[in-house]
Amino acid sequence: MSWNQKYWDAVRDFYWVPSYLGLKSIPQTKWSKAKDTVTVPRELTNPNGPLYSRIRSGDEYWSYIHRQEETFNHIWNIGIGTLPGEVLSELFHPLLAWAGVEQYSQFTGTVPERYPSLPEVNVTKPDCVLLSERAIIAIELKFNAKTSVEQIAKYATVLAADELHYRQRDRLGVLYIYPTDASKKFERETGLVIGIQKAETLDSLSETIQNVVVHEFVKQHRSALRSVMERLTVACITWVDIHHRLIAYIESLGDGKGDRTLKIILGGLADEISRHPLSKVGQQA
Repeated sequence: MSWNQKYWDAVRDFYWVPSYLGLKSIPQTKWSKAKDTVTVPRELTNPNGPLYSRIRSGDEYWSYIHRQEETFNHIWNIGIGTLPGEVLSELFHPLLAWAGVEQYSQFTGTVPERYPSLPEVNVTKPDCVLLSERAIIAIELKFNAKTSVEQIAKYATVLAADELHYRQRDRLGVLYIYPTDASKKFERETGLVIGIQKAETLDSLSETIQNVVVHEFVKQHRSALRSVMERLTVACITWVDIHHRLIAYIESLGDGKGDRTLKIILGGLADEISRHPLSKVGQQA
């Protein structure tokens, strides 16, 4: 059994035993039924929140949950988080047309926890961020969701905040992964052309920002944002591209203990990508 299937086993446990999520069932023996209404004792309800009921069950639920970006992101970040830093470098640098090897670690926690100058949780929630001494790679995982110029502005803000709070890096990258037509979709949705989103685009980015915290940050730290834009590499690939990259890396490995472990981790990621109903990988296999 692939390790990623163990994640879905845990999801199944939460589905069948919602008390693990802090939810308490109210059995029908506690209900009072009228024609079209049901009432329950007040002491069995949450005084400060909503009541919950199941709206999906059986195959419908599993089809729904397997399509969600959030659950895929969990598996992606578990897999990425277990890989050595140099392996992350070898996997992702070619996709950004970068050379060299870095020792990456994964961003943990929330944006407000890491960057006090961005105090709101809703500034942005990066899908995946890799940090090294000399580089940062932000990875945006796309299935159905669209991007926007404001999302680029939010990523630029996070990168600038990191450099203001910690240190300046030589290279900054944002890697978008789409089901199909990656570059065309990015350019259509943002109005930016891959490869030229440099400092001269900062004015147009600023005009799109609706988030008050991001807007104020850009106004106060314009020179930091300009520096980020000068060094920023934006690349767009498809899930087929990253799937091929994972398979090629697996095939390059040997039979030692470490290599066998890497094969398991990378194989689980590749398996999850190919099975996701929106990745378009399974249809092209």
